[in-house]
Amino acid sequence: NVAFIMNNPELVVFGYDFTKYSKATKLAGLTAGVLCCSLSFAYLQEKVTRTPSFSQYELMTLLTTLTFALCGVLERMQTQDLVRKGPLVDYAKLSLFTLGGMLFTNWSLAHISYTTRIVFKSSKVIPVMIVGMIMQGRRYSKLEYVSVLMLVAGIVLFTLGDSGDKILEDESQEYDFT
Repeated sequence: NVAFIMNNPELVVFGYDFTKYSKATKLAGLTAGVLCCSLSFAYLQEKVTRTPSFSQYELMTLLTTLTFALCGVLERMQTQDLVRKGPLVDYAKLSLFTLGGMLFTNWSLAHISYTTRIVFKSSKVIPVMIVGMIMQGRRYSKLEYVSVLMLVAGIVLFTLGDSGDKILEDESQEYDFT
Protein backbone atom coordinates (compact mmCIF):
# COMPACT_ATOMS: atom_id res chain seq x y z
CA ASN A 1 0.00 0.00 0.00
CA VAL A 2 1.53 3.28 -1.13
CA ALA A 3 0.03 5.27 1.75
CA PHE A 4 1.58 2.87 4.27
CA ILE A 5 4.98 3.02 2.61
CA MET A 6 4.96 6.79 2.31
CA ASN A 7 3.80 7.37 5.90
CA ASN A 8 5.82 4.62 7.54
CA PRO A 9 8.51 6.24 9.71
CA GLU A 10 10.81 3.23 9.19
CA LEU A 11 11.38 2.30 5.57
CA VAL A 12 14.23 -0.12 4.94
CA VAL A 13 14.56 -1.83 1.55
CA PHE A 14 17.25 -4.48 1.09
CA GLY A 15 18.94 -3.13 4.19
CA TYR A 16 19.03 0.46 2.89
CA ASP A 17 17.33 2.99 5.17
CA PHE A 18 14.98 5.33 3.27
CA THR A 19 13.65 6.93 6.48
CA LYS A 20 15.72 10.11 6.15
CA TYR A 21 14.33 11.00 2.72
CA SER A 22 11.28 13.09 1.92
CA LYS A 23 8.05 11.44 0.78
CA ALA A 24 8.64 12.63 -2.78
CA THR A 25 12.15 11.16 -2.84
CA LYS A 26 10.89 7.88 -1.39
CA LEU A 27 8.16 7.70 -4.02
CA ALA A 28 10.57 8.52 -6.86
CA GLY A 29 13.21 6.04 -5.66
CA LEU A 30 10.80 3.20 -5.06
CA THR A 31 8.96 3.86 -8.33
CA ALA A 32 12.24 3.83 -10.26
CA GLY A 33 13.23 0.57 -8.54
CA VAL A 34 9.90 -1.10 -9.36
CA LEU A 35 9.98 0.03 -12.98
CA CYS A 36 13.61 -0.95 -13.50
CA CYS A 37 13.14 -4.41 -12.00
CA SER A 38 9.79 -5.03 -13.69
CA LEU A 39 11.02 -3.98 -17.12
CA SER A 40 14.20 -6.03 -16.78
CA PHE A 41 12.21 -9.09 -15.67
CA ALA A 42 9.69 -8.66 -18.51
CA TYR A 43 12.44 -8.21 -21.10
CA LEU A 44 14.38 -11.28 -19.97
CA GLN A 45 11.28 -13.45 -19.67
CA GLU A 46 10.07 -12.44 -23.12
CA LYS A 47 13.55 -13.09 -24.54
CA VAL A 48 13.66 -16.57 -23.00
CA THR A 49 10.13 -17.61 -23.98
CA ARG A 50 10.50 -16.39 -27.56
CA THR A 51 13.58 -18.53 -28.13
CA PRO A 52 12.74 -21.02 -30.91
CA SER A 53 11.60 -24.39 -29.55
CA PHE A 54 11.52 -23.14 -25.94
CA SER A 55 9.36 -25.46 -23.86
CA GLN A 56 10.85 -25.46 -20.37
CA TYR A 57 8.14 -23.37 -18.68
CA GLU A 58 8.24 -25.52 -15.55
CA LEU A 59 11.98 -25.05 -15.13
CA MET A 60 11.69 -21.31 -15.71
CA THR A 61 8.93 -21.11 -13.08
CA LEU A 62 10.92 -23.16 -10.58
CA LEU A 63 14.05 -21.03 -11.05
CA THR A 64 12.01 -17.82 -10.71
CA THR A 65 10.38 -19.10 -7.51
CA LEU A 66 13.71 -20.18 -6.02
CA THR A 67 15.20 -16.79 -6.89
CA PHE A 68 12.30 -15.03 -5.13
CA ALA A 69 12.81 -17.24 -2.07
CA LEU A 70 16.55 -16.56 -2.02
CA CYS A 71 15.98 -12.79 -2.29
CA GLY A 72 13.46 -12.98 0.56
CA VAL A 73 15.86 -14.90 2.79
CA LEU A 74 18.73 -12.52 2.00
CA GLU A 75 16.61 -9.46 2.76
CA ARG A 76 15.36 -10.92 6.04
CA MET A 77 18.94 -11.74 7.05
CA GLN A 78 20.14 -8.26 6.02
CA THR A 79 17.41 -6.53 8.02
CA GLN A 80 17.63 -8.96 10.97
CA ASP A 81 13.89 -9.69 10.59
CA LEU A 82 14.04 -13.40 11.35
CA VAL A 83 10.78 -13.89 13.27
CA ARG A 84 7.91 -15.38 11.25
CA LYS A 85 4.71 -13.35 11.60
CA GLY A 86 2.12 -16.02 10.71
CA PRO A 87 1.54 -19.77 10.79
CA LEU A 88 3.87 -21.80 8.57
CA VAL A 89 0.90 -23.56 6.95
CA ASP A 90 -0.39 -20.20 5.68
CA TYR A 91 3.00 -19.45 4.11
CA ALA A 92 2.99 -22.91 2.48
CA LYS A 93 -0.50 -22.40 1.02
CA LEU A 94 0.39 -18.95 -0.26
CA SER A 95 3.60 -20.28 -1.81
CA LEU A 96 1.80 -23.13 -3.57
CA PHE A 97 -0.88 -20.84 -4.97
CA THR A 98 1.73 -18.33 -6.10
CA LEU A 99 3.77 -21.10 -7.74
CA GLY A 100 0.63 -22.42 -9.46
CA GLY A 101 -0.32 -18.95 -10.69
CA MET A 102 3.17 -18.38 -12.07
CA LEU A 103 3.24 -21.78 -13.73
CA PHE A 104 -0.13 -21.31 -15.47
CA THR A 105 0.90 -17.81 -16.49
CA ASN A 106 4.15 -19.07 -17.97
CA TRP A 107 2.36 -21.90 -19.80
CA SER A 108 0.01 -19.33 -21.28
CA LEU A 109 2.95 -17.56 -22.94
CA ALA A 110 3.01 -20.37 -25.49
CA HIS A 111 -0.48 -19.30 -26.62
CA ILE A 112 -0.82 -15.56 -26.01
CA SER A 113 1.37 -12.53 -26.45
CA TYR A 114 3.33 -11.19 -23.49
CA THR A 115 1.34 -7.95 -23.73
CA THR A 116 -1.94 -9.83 -23.42
CA ARG A 117 -0.56 -11.69 -20.41
CA ILE A 118 0.34 -8.42 -18.68
CA VAL A 119 -3.10 -6.95 -19.34
CA PHE A 120 -4.80 -9.97 -17.78
CA LYS A 121 -2.39 -10.06 -14.84
CA SER A 122 -3.26 -6.44 -14.15
CA SER A 123 -6.85 -7.53 -13.60
CA LYS A 124 -5.93 -9.31 -10.34
CA VAL A 125 -7.64 -6.48 -8.49
CA ILE A 126 -11.04 -7.83 -9.58
CA PRO A 127 -10.92 -11.19 -7.74
CA VAL A 128 -9.13 -9.55 -4.82
CA MET A 129 -12.01 -7.09 -4.42
CA ILE A 130 -14.61 -9.85 -4.76
CA VAL A 131 -12.90 -12.06 -2.16
CA GLY A 132 -12.43 -9.04 0.10
CA MET A 133 -16.16 -8.28 -0.05
CA ILE A 134 -17.30 -11.88 0.45
CA MET A 135 -14.78 -13.21 2.96
CA GLN A 136 -13.71 -10.09 4.84
CA GLY A 137 -16.80 -7.89 4.51
CA ARG A 138 -14.69 -5.09 3.02
CA ARG A 139 -16.37 -2.15 1.38
CA TYR A 140 -14.84 -0.06 -1.37
CA SER A 141 -15.38 3.53 -2.41
CA LYS A 142 -17.31 4.50 -5.52
CA LEU A 143 -14.03 5.61 -7.08
CA GLU A 144 -12.55 2.13 -6.56
CA TYR A 145 -15.60 0.50 -8.19
CA VAL A 146 -15.40 2.93 -11.12
CA SER A 147 -11.68 2.18 -11.47
CA VAL A 148 -12.38 -1.55 -11.65
CA LEU A 149 -15.14 -1.03 -14.22
CA MET A 150 -12.75 1.04 -16.33
CA LEU A 151 -10.13 -1.70 -15.98
CA VAL A 152 -12.63 -4.34 -17.13
CA ALA A 153 -13.70 -2.17 -20.07
CA GLY A 154 -10.05 -1.66 -21.05
CA ILE A 155 -9.34 -5.39 -20.86
CA VAL A 156 -12.40 -6.18 -22.98
CA LEU A 157 -11.42 -3.61 -25.62
CA PHE A 158 -7.80 -4.78 -25.63
CA THR A 159 -8.86 -8.42 -25.96
CA LEU A 160 -11.23 -7.64 -28.82
CA GLY A 161 -8.46 -5.76 -30.63
CA ASP A 162 -5.96 -8.56 -29.99
CA SER A 163 -8.42 -11.24 -31.13
CA GLY A 164 -9.01 -9.32 -34.38
CA ASP A 165 -5.28 -9.39 -35.05
CA LYS A 166 -5.20 -13.12 -34.27
CA ILE A 167 -8.09 -13.80 -36.68
CA LEU A 168 -6.31 -11.93 -39.47
CA GLU A 169 -3.10 -13.79 -38.69
CA ASP A 170 -4.93 -17.16 -38.70
CA GLU A 171 -6.70 -16.40 -41.99
CA SER A 172 -3.40 -15.66 -43.67
CA GLN A 173 -2.02 -19.10 -42.79
CA GLU A 174 -2.61 -22.19 -44.86
CA TYR A 175 -4.04 -25.21 -43.07
CA ASP A 176 -3.17 -28.81 -43.85
CA PHE A 177 -5.90 -31.14 -42.58
CA THR A 178 -4.35 -34.37 -43.87
